[in-house]
Amino acid sequence: MNFKILYFFLILIAIIQTANAKTKSLLSMKTDDGKGFYYAFKINIDDNSGKLTDFVVDKKSVDGNTTVEHHTFNASSLASGIVILKKKGHNIVKLSSQDFDYFNGGTIKITYLKNALTKNHDSLTLELSNENGEWGFYSDRVDNTKRNSRKINELLFESEKVFIVGTVGIKNVICK
Repeated sequence: MNFKILYFFLILIAIIQTANAKTKSLLSMKTDDGKGFYYAFKINIDDNSGKLTDFVVDKKSVDGNTTVEHHTFNASSLASGIVILKKKGHNIVKLSSQDFDYFNGGTIKITYLKNALTKNHDSLTLELSNENGEWGFYSDRVDNTKRNSRKINELLFESEKVFIVGTVGIKNVICK
């Protein structure tokens, strides 16, 4: 009988802890190829501790009503890199960080495939920062302050196209 009560309380605690996670939308990632979808980038924050626990990427229809794919990545994976988009065996977009703090944020390196034919990659560095409980991506940070920084709400990936072959990678990333 005691095991049933213990089991019940363990299930109850697990449900409560899951309910204490808050999901916050940070930015959208779009392509210029007009394929009818975009990626919504979100984070899960533990309500009790304020710790960032997971990165969430949803592939959504352009109208935003349909989630085509849903992926959750543990925040601890950021040190080794999180591949958020992979096609035909190529890592198209990957996030990584060597200085990330689960409570305050850090520098996020976004590595993207520039050209699949030559296997060239390029990268963009943004700051993921927690400013008084409000998380956001910023560019042009100076001395870890908001001075001269710009909040990023959208990344637009411009396609790199080769005559006859078509799209081979990402030419440029525009921060909006």
